Amino acid sequence: MTVRPDVYRLLKSELIHELYIRGLDSAGTVADLRAKLTTAFRDDVRAKRDICATLNSKEELAVCSDKLDELSALVEACNVADANEVKRLQHRCCHYYNRLYRQSYEDDDEEQRVSLQSKFSALIKTIESYLPLAHVTPPVQLNDLLPGNDLPSAMQLQPHNVDPKLYKWKITYSGDDDRSLMSFLADGSFFFM
Repeated sequence: MTVRPDVYRLLKSELIHELYIRGLDSAGTVADLRAKLTTAFRDDVRAKRDICATLNSKEELAVCSDKLDELSALVEACNVADANEVKRLQHRCCHYYNRLYRQSYEDDDEEQRVSLQSKFSALIKTIESYLPLAHVTPPVQLNDLLPGNDLPSAMQLQPHNVDPKLYKWKITYSGDDDRSLMSFLADGSFFFM
């Protein structure tokens, strides 16, 4: 499952790691790091085994474990209709999956690596199940915002078809009254049920 991450969906620390393991300069702004990594991918610069071997396996496991917790929470709370958010989570998870794959581990750490890698794999599958639900909001054109024009279609209110996972809070919404789900949530009256 080694996937080349999209450099525009990774965070700065992830970009730095990707450059470091390729033996490239990892200093600069996020824009600089993205440009360097894009060039490295174009030139097919691969991770160097000798550099990966110098990384502390316990620290790598700790980082990946922390990121698994963070990304799991982000996936749980993500807006599955937002393609950018879903793809960003997908590429970030792939980064950590690959990070575990490239690293060599001692026998006592291997079990934890396999466990983390399988959890990242499951998380990636969950994220990929969201991709058919996701859509990209069309960009707003400048002339859409000129005075006298109606709101552009991207800004108009549209029905919200995504289930906001009400079961987490043991809230039920029957839809029997005349209020929409969003109106029900905005009202907050469910707190007094």
